[in-house]
Amino acid sequence: MEAVDDYLELCKSEGIEPDQSFRGSFNVRTGHELHRKAAIYAREKGLNLNKLVTQALEEYLSNSN
Repeated sequence: MEAVDDYLELCKSEGIEPDQSFRGSFNVRTGHELHRKAAIYAREKGLNLNKLVTQALEEYLSNSN
């Protein structure tokens, strides 16, 4: 824990935001109709809903730059 405290103190003294760790999962609220459409589309493509959303995010983010 001392290393974490040292890191946070360094960030504070440098005026920078500490890095966040991410778990790799999050909840998305889409509404019933979009959820249904996405589930049907994923099934038609032989994907699970998680893979469909991951691919969609990857494509969206790669095209946004």
